[in-house]
Amino acid sequence: MPPEFPVCPADYLLIGHFEDLLRRDKEPMSHSYPFSLGDDSTTVLLGHVMEGHPERGCPGDPSCDQNQDHEDVVFEIDGSVIAIYEDSEHGPQENAWFYFAPLEASVAVGDHTLTFRHTLHGDGPQSVDYKYSFCARPDIKPTPTPTATPSLTATAAAAHTPTPSATATHTPTHTPAKTATP
Repeated sequence: MPPEFPVCPADYLLIGHFEDLLRRDKEPMSHSYPFSLGDDSTTVLLGHVMEGHPERGCPGDPSCDQNQDHEDVVFEIDGSVIAIYEDSEHGPQENAWFYFAPLEASVAVGDHTLTFRHTLHGDGPQSVDYKYSFCARPDIKPTPTPTATPSLTATAAAAHTPTPSATATHTPTHTPAKTATP
């Protein structure tokens, strides 16, 4: 039974769910999905890759061992590789869905293309399935909230201004001594 689509992290928005089959020997060798972002964002792919044929009850059926050792997937955004899943080469245990995530990428505002493609290694079909949720979180920096700026108000203390008077208020405490001069 295929796994459910993973749920996006709490602060991410779902862009889409994508699942399909890729082959090495004939189409479909890749699948592309256009998407747009309104802000610079951090994107994340969460999901699984299927090797072999667990839907047939493998291992156990004579048709299970197909010697497909290159059930590989390349994950790209706008032609730039963000990750490569390489066949686990688990032998008969490869007949399973393998969780391969999270695959993160920073993506600028605008129109883009998410691509899942086969590596085209090996001989024969080398078929591989994928099932992914594609999520994004805007990289908006929070605007600082204005806070009350403390302000200082200076108040001048009244300075004492002397009032002129006709009488002397100060009497000298020391008078110079008269000394004789030769």
